[in-house]
Order: sequence, then structure tokens, then C-alpha cells
Amino acid sequence: MSYDHKIQQTKTDLKTALIQLMQEKTFPDITIELIVQQAQLTRGTFYRYYHDKYALIDEIEDDLINLFSQYHDNVVKYEQHLSVANLIPMFQIIEKNSLIIHTLLGNNTQYSSFIHKLKQKQDQFIEQNTTLQYPNAEKQRIVHNLVFGLTIQILTIITQPDRQLSLLSLAEIFTNVIKNGFLQTLILLQNE
Repeated sequence: MSYDHKIQQTKTDLKTALIQLMQEKTFPDITIELIVQQAQLTRGTFYRYYHDKYALIDEIEDDLINLFSQYHDNVVKYEQHLSVANLIPMFQIIEKNSLIIHTLLGNNTQYSSFIHKLKQKQDQFIEQNTTLQYPNAEKQRIVHNLVFGLTIQILTIITQPDRQLSLLSLAEIFTNVIKNGFLQTLILLQNE
């Protein structure tokens, strides 16, 4: 095993341990000692990579945001439009990381900046992919917040263990709501 691979494995073990502990405890109740015990590592190993538990959770959040950004850079930029087909890979990324996302969106949200980072990334994405100029900044902010609310709901639904709908169905609903609005989507669903 290469040294770089060993470093990555150790960091993954620490991240996994923190996520597992966050399912049982609130973030303030989690100590470095609990994290290293869960990961079966030493305190010295922890401090080799992170100066505190906040640096560890920041890296977990940043890893997810970077995954979303890579998806954006590799898929959405070339599509130039929202479609079911280009949402499915993103939803698969969310599903693959559902335990982490579900945990970050769960009881510990006040200790995590994940939602804030995600909002910043989505606002940046909208600004980069929209050529329209809005004369009323307040109305623009409200629309961005509504879209973000929908994004958080989709994340919550995809990451639930007992989800009933397929990723395809969720992508169709999300696309319809964004393109046609809530009422039109409800009418479409009623006619299925």
C-alpha cells in the first residue's frame, strides 16, 4: 500500500467514524477521543491530519461540495439546460453518499456549515448559468431561496432509507417543478 493511499485510508476512517458518531450524538458531545476510538486510531494520528473536529467536518463537507462541483463541471456545463438525463448522475452521487448527507442534514445541522456551503455553490451555479439580468435583487434572492428549498427537500428525500420513488421519478418531478412550476407539476401528476 502506497503512503498516499495509507493517508487517504486513515482520513476516510476518521471521516467515517465522525459520521457514525453524529448519528448517535450531537456534535458538541463528540470528542477527539471518541472519534479515534471509533476509527481504531490514535490521537496522534488524528492531529497529524486535523487540528480539531471542526477541521474534520469541514473536510467532509468540502468533499461533498467538490463532488457536486465535479458533476457540474463534467455534465451540466455541456448540457446548458436542466433535464432528467443530466439530473440522474447527480442523484446517483447523492444516493451513493446518502449516509453522509443525511447525517449532515439531520440533528447536527447547527454545527455544520454544509447547508451554507451548498447554498453558496448553488447560487454560484445559477449565476454562472443564467444570462438574464434581474432589475429587482430582492425578487431574485427569493427565487434563489425557493430553488434552494427544493434542493434541500430533494436531498432529504433521496437520502431517506425508506424512499419510495426511484431516482428517475424524483428527477422528473424536480425538472417539472423547476421548468413548469408547482401547480403545473401537480396537474401533471394528477393526470398520470
